[in-house]
Amino acid sequence: MASRIAPTIVRSIDVLDKDLSEWLRRHERECAENVETWMVRSLPVPAGVLVECWPDPAWRRALENVVVADGELTGFLRGADRERGVGVVVADGETVWSGAPALLVPHPVLIDELDDFRDFATELQVDQAIPQLYRETWAPPPEPAGDRVDDFAGGRFAQLGQATGRCRALGYAVSGGSAVTRVWEAARLVEARYWIGSESPDAPGTTGDLVWVAAGGRRLELREVGPVAYSEGMRMAALVYAGRAADEEEG
Repeated sequence: MASRIAPTIVRSIDVLDKDLSEWLRRHERECAENVETWMVRSLPVPAGVLVECWPDPAWRRALENVVVADGELTGFLRGADRERGVGVVVADGETVWSGAPALLVPHPVLIDELDDFRDFATELQVDQAIPQLYRETWAPPPEPAGDRVDDFAGGRFAQLGQATGRCRALGYAVSGGSAVTRVWEAARLVEARYWIGSESPDAPGTTGDLVWVAAGGRRLELREVGPVAYSEGMRMAALVYAGRAADEEEG
């Protein structure tokens, strides 16, 4: 009897270990995705949330070394304590404990002296779990005109399905023939749309213009697009465009 029970127990333990490992990987991924969402939306995060999340190793990996700001100081998040507040390493290398009720996780395009923070991160050998300091950014032109960007138009894919597959692999939704990313900025939702085509998946695809629309579908003039929405839209288009057919690029 024991000889029959033992293998069953071993198999059960193996299944539990596999399930636990998968749950831990999923939990770690979800924590990082949440922190990245806070950054893309430049959301203020209550200090109490940081304090409660900090003991969890997955949350700590996602949060540690993220640049945060409380209105008076900006630096790398290094700790969260119920008594002392939120620990931030500032530019001179000292750890300052902030008692602010909430801290902002700013998008890199909004970080003053971004290059200085990058140099400081290199000096301290700072490793970020989310792409913040080294996230690709695009600043709007000084005098934006028109309602579209055509820098990434004309990218050819042998099959439209390759373009849509690339969008989804990069984490972008595809709707109505466009790759889509949504940004909540200045208390409004803005959607960047980059045309990739709406033909059959096995038909050739060619990219088109990048535009931004407000809630309700109204297309925005470039002068109406905020810096985060502009940067994230350009980043999406650049990443998708980079997957175009190499022979077409050379041609």
